[in-house]
Amino acid sequence: MAKTFRSALLDALEETGLPLSKVAVGSGVSYDQLKKLRQRPLASTNVDDARAVAKFFGVTLDHFLGETSLSARVELVEFYNRLTDQEIEILKAAARGQAALPPDAEK
Repeated sequence: MAKTFRSALLDALEETGLPLSKVAVGSGVSYDQLKKLRQRPLASTNVDDARAVAKFFGVTLDHFLGETSLSARVELVEFYNRLTDQEIEILKAAARGQAALPPDAEK
């Protein structure tokens, strides 16, 4: 059964240990809006903001509303966001099963 957006947000915050301010900055949704959602049991948000928050956690909105285990995905998203463009290309090549070493890294 799908959760309400508020309960999914509260679960994600609890599971990941992320502060609300980091979710606000990373998703582009205002801190005040997220704070209202956290504090008010009947609060809701619009679909665009809900999608932005779910995207911050690395999942679709549908997945966000039905998933209880997000910490591994958040860790991967944070790791990916720290990669350089070159590292991202190496990772993509490796995922495709191609040689992952850039030309200048050959022996």
